[in-house]
Formats: sequence, structure tokens, C-alpha cells
Amino acid sequence: MDEARSISITPITCAAVPAGALVVCSSLAVSVPGVDALEAAFAARLRAVECWEGYHGLQVWRDLAAPGQYTMVSWWQDKTTFARYMRSSDHHASHARIPDGEHAPRMDSVRRFQLVAT
Repeated sequence: MDEARSISITPITCAAVPAGALVVCSSLAVSVPGVDALEAAFAARLRAVECWEGYHGLQVWRDLAAPGQYTMVSWWQDKTTFARYMRSSDHHASHARIPDGEHAPRMDSVRRFQLVAT
């Protein structure tokens, strides 16, 4: 980690994410044989991001109609705090743990939104 921090995990609630926040939605795809490894990696993630200023939360959604399709959604104070985390050693360390090989997940798209209302 970039510095020593304590981690506390707080569930995301609509009230906890302020209007104007940045919402980042990443679409991931993995072959069906890679599903278990990907979900295990998310379940055992480092959670270092929870300590970053401007971070509000992360959820990973499995598409029920399309096996192997996932959407990862994170909420941030603004573009600046998101960009700062994306350049960090914490971010690089978390991605170094992503399963690789023939069943590695692949990024399909990344979309950014601004929260207007809850």
C-alpha cells in the first residue's frame, strides 16, 4: 500500500454518495470456465481502495442473462480522486492479482457518469 491505513468497510447507501459524484461502470467478460476464479478474486480483493480519499464504494454485478458478463461499478467524489487512485501503487497491486491465462477476464468497456439524483 502507498501508506499505512486502517480499513473500515461501509455498505453503499444512496445517502452516502453525494450528488455530483463520479460513477465508473466497467464491463468485464470472462469465459465460463474462468467465472469461479474471477469471482473468488473479487471476494478476496485487497480492499486497499476503501482507504482512498474520495472513494465511496464498489460493487460487482453478475449478468443473470449472460454467463461470464460482469459490471463493476465504483463511486468517487470526482474525476480527480478517481484518477489519483488509478495511478497509485494500491491500484496496480490490486490488478496484479487478476487471474490470467486463457480464462483471464477482459475489459469490454468503461463508462463514466455523474450522479444527478438518488
